[in-house]
Formats: sequence, C-alpha cells, structure tokens
Amino acid sequence: ELGTTNLATYAYDDLSRRTTVTLGNGTTTSYGYSPQGALASLAHNLAGTAQDQTLTYTRNPVQEIVSQSWTNDLYQWTGYANGTQ
Repeated sequence: ELGTTNLATYAYDDLSRRTTVTLGNGTTTSYGYSPQGALASLAHNLAGTAQDQTLTYTRNPVQEIVSQSWTNDLYQWTGYANGTQ
C-alpha cells in the first residue's frame, strides 16, 4: 500500500522454522538449526553498526544446551555494571 512501511519481514524454511527476521531499519536476526532441529545459532546483524553478535549453542545428545559462545563481548553482563561503562 502506498505510504506504508514494513515493521518486519519473516522467512521460514521447508520445516516451517523461522530462519530470518528483517526489521524495517535493515537489522536482521538469522536462526541456525542443528540436524536434529534444535536452535544452534542466532546471528544479530545490527544495521549500520559494527556491534553485531552471533550466539552459538552446543547441545548434548538429548538436545539440552550445555554451552554458549558469542562473538562480541560488548553485551556481556559483568554482574555489577553495564559492560559499556
């Protein structure tokens, strides 16, 4: 419709799992899945910034999360103060 703006668009794979969310400002979140279908990664691409973040999850044989890794320490909580202060 003329004069409207998309707030977000969503993409899904053949198994109806969300693969991408794209916000109106160009920010995207991509979802990756293990062969068993569990969430394996989340990639946040913040439009126009160098502060992107990818989270990766390691799972045990029954698909419980046993560890998490990330690519950007900027968002890590220190337990007492904001990491950017």
